[in-house]
Amino acid sequence: SVEEASSKRERVLRGLVEHLRAQREQERQRALEAEVATTELEQRISAEESGRPPAPTKGAQRKAALQAEKKVAAEMRKRRQQEDQLRSLKERAQLALKEASKTRDEAEAEAISVKAQHL
Repeated sequence: SVEEASSKRERVLRGLVEHLRAQREQERQRALEAEVATTELEQRISAEESGRPPAPTKGAQRKAALQAEKKVAAEMRKRRQQEDQLRSLKERAQLALKEASKTRDEAEAEAISVKAQHL
């Protein structure tokens, strides 16, 4: 039935949204880990080149914080875009469902009319 198809479609889309959110969180975590590893590596290289122990400077910390903020903002933008695309897809699917239902109803009405004429 139409309601079952709509309900199934909503479950599938919700599952997709949950999957995308989990995937986004994993990617964010990997990105943060990569940033930390990169910063540590840069500090180690810098320390080896200068012959002194690595000490994070306020400027480097601020730069890393700003980069992290930019990354989070970009991820949020991407998430909003994905949600907008999903919402648009749902709307198109519902519109197609309504059109299919209308076509089916018209076909049924025509079939009843044809049957009535032959009686």
